[in-house]
This record gives sequence, C-alpha cells and structure tokens, in this order.
Amino acid sequence: MQQLWKLILVLALGLSLLALAQSAQRLILNGQVASTRVIVVQGTAYVPLADVAKALGQTVVKVQGGYEIRAAGGANQLAGQFQGKVGDQILTGLFRVQIQKVERMESYTTRFDKNNLAIQPRSAEEELVVVTGLLKNAKQSGTVAPSLSVNNPGNTALAGADGRSFPPIAYDSPSGTNTGGGFTLLPGAALNFAVVFSVPKGTEVKALVLRVGEYGDTGSKDIRVSF
Repeated sequence: MQQLWKLILVLALGLSLLALAQSAQRLILNGQVASTRVIVVQGTAYVPLADVAKALGQTVVKVQGGYEIRAAGGANQLAGQFQGKVGDQILTGLFRVQIQKVERMESYTTRFDKNNLAIQPRSAEEELVVVTGLLKNAKQSGTVAPSLSVNNPGNTALAGADGRSFPPIAYDSPSGTNTGGGFTLLPGAALNFAVVFSVPKGTEVKALVLRVGEYGDTGSKDIRVSF
C-alpha cells in the first residue's frame, strides 16, 4: 500500500508539472517577445522579474525587503535626480537616455541635422564640448514629443571641476538644431542627438546635467551623467 501511494504521488506531481509547462505563455512588450516563461495560476499570470527587466534594458537587484529593477550599468534614481555615467541607460519614465560620448572640438558640423550647419565657439579663447547621446520613447503606448532646444534648456548645463557651469549653445537632432515641438517618437522609437557647449580652453569638465522632457511639459526630469 505504501508503494502504491508513492506511485500515485509521483504521477500526480508529474501531471502537475506537465500542466504548468503546457500553461506557459509568452509576454510581448512593445511588439517583442520579453519572456516565454509566463505561467498562469488560477487566472493570474506570473513572469520572472529578470525577463521583464532584461526586456526594458535593466536589471534586477536584491534590496532590503524585496527586489528593485534599475537601469543596467548601475544608473538609478538618487535624491530625486537620475544619475549614471557615459554608456549607462537612464530611465526617466517617459524616456530612456544614453550618453554615448563626449568630445572636444574647435568647430562642429551637425551630424543629425541634414543641413550640415557649422557651429563655432563663442570666442577664440573657447572650444566646444560636444555630448552625443540617444533618446528613446520608453512608453509602451503613445507618442512623445521631446524638447531639445536652447530656447528652453531648463537645467541643462555642463559642470566644470572648478564649480563653474556652462549652458548649451546648440542642439543637434534629426529634426533640426533645436527641437521645440512638433517632432514625435513612436513607442520604442529613438533619435540621436548632440548637445554643444562652449567652454574656455583647457576647462576640466566632470558631468552633464540634462533636462529631459516633452515639449510644454512641466514634469521634465534632470539626469546627471558623470564623465
């Protein structure tokens, strides 16, 4: 009798595992397969956190009292500000921002504005610092209209090691040197951009503060990227 009960238990366990395997479904995020390990238990769908985080370009970190999903590379939100370093993907809610490189130049010709406009330093004693990045619509549905304009830069500035800060003199994007509205991104769509600063020659720069938001939106966020 004991052997019979063991056999029944093994068969029941096997049938349960088979039922779970057969109930596995896919999770689709922005048109892409995010996970093939969705399990439905009593009408509720469950999916591994790691799969969701990976699909969002982020990672899962064990923290006190639970888990946290944060940007890959260590960028996260600290004291109301979104921080990271060059190469990090920083999620602000509406946008995913990645600063890709920082260059010093005597002059700059726009790369993304097809008009090939030439931008010069403000004086012979200054040089350009050009910060290039990628801005992506992080919403699952709905378009966003990024605001990239020297007419409304917000807190955007280049921070010097000596405590000085320098405002942008130009933006470069596919829609022109200044995007002030009327240019929208579909969910998951991205645009390349550059922010151009003019600083005294030899100035040591340590960070970028970039205001990221929609045109006419009062809920814009500041990200800080360390060099």
